[in-house]
Amino acid sequence: MADSGRRENANPGLPHDDMFYILSLKYSFFPYQEVLEVVGVFALGALVRVITIWNNPNPPIDVYYILTEGFEFLLRGINPYAVTFTAPPSVTFPYGSETILGYPPLMLIMMGFGYFLADVRYSILAADLVVAFLLYRLAEDENLGLLMAALYALNPFSTFVVRNAWNDSVLTAFLLSSILMFKKGKNSLSAVFLGLSLGIKQFAVLFMPYMWRNYTKTQILISIAAGAATYIPFIIWSPYDLVNDLFLFFSYVRYDSKSLLPFLLRFFWSDPTRIPATVRSILSIVQYSVVGYVILRLWNRSTTIEKIAYNFGLTLFIFIILSPISNINYFYLLFPFFALGIKEIATGEEKETTTSLRDFISNLIPKLREK
Repeated sequence: MADSGRRENANPGLPHDDMFYILSLKYSFFPYQEVLEVVGVFALGALVRVITIWNNPNPPIDVYYILTEGFEFLLRGINPYAVTFTAPPSVTFPYGSETILGYPPLMLIMMGFGYFLADVRYSILAADLVVAFLLYRLAEDENLGLLMAALYALNPFSTFVVRNAWNDSVLTAFLLSSILMFKKGKNSLSAVFLGLSLGIKQFAVLFMPYMWRNYTKTQILISIAAGAATYIPFIIWSPYDLVNDLFLFFSYVRYDSKSLLPFLLRFFWSDPTRIPATVRSILSIVQYSVVGYVILRLWNRSTTIEKIAYNFGLTLFIFIILSPISNINYFYLLFPFFALGIKEIATGEEKETTTSLRDFISNLIPKLREK
């Protein structure tokens, strides 16, 4: 029987009394069980990540040193896209990546929070907790939200992600913020978060068509302006270095990639650096063509937050599988969006008609012409 003082469980499939028994400290005399459950999830998630950071002060991975030194160069007024990064001998920079800062400008700036706390990974810890909170807020009922937040915050793989300074949760936090503002009807603010996400990581460009589907012309322009604002200072600083770093990073083929194309290519070339540029270009055309087709097929369905999240998750999954460089942390990025889209997967609702290229253009152009 539910405790008095609790709200009625909106989802009978998620028994509130049995969930998070330990975290809720179910003492009958304490009237705020729900608060304890929520705080317990976030506190435990934060504690696990803090312990991970403390136990691994100098992780042997290039990302950690690139983010740390990149922010230090920025503080010193040196263009971080025009430098060579250094690290202990035990750290390997694959394929000359010591000269490449593959992250957009705002990602580097966001690392400042952690840097001033003695480790850039505290920025990733904070982003993880923000993502868990946004999942909690975006769910249709409180119990489902708490479950999604717990699955994310207490995911054992998160310790591996934080240890290695993999920062995909920073992008996720901005994208989910955009979705939350859209849900609240604050589309202009949603557009700002959407645009800023493009300054966090390049994957955000795959999210834009699904949100633009629901924006007016003004809101689309707001998102473009917000994204452009994060790049303009660095374009003025040195356009060649910025473009070279952000695009060259994805031109490599890595055989340690967790994706399909590198797996197939190793049957023809034993050394990925010997793959002809023509072949790499063809593979890029195939990758972006397939992803473009998927977006066209799903674009017209992106009318609710569940559908937007699920469609983006599916699109990103296909992009990752076909990418010449896909680290395991890219798949970690997928969970929040599939979790939000769980209703779309489970209910089997009748699908809306898909869209063709002609429909896509004919629907988008009127938005751009709106006054």
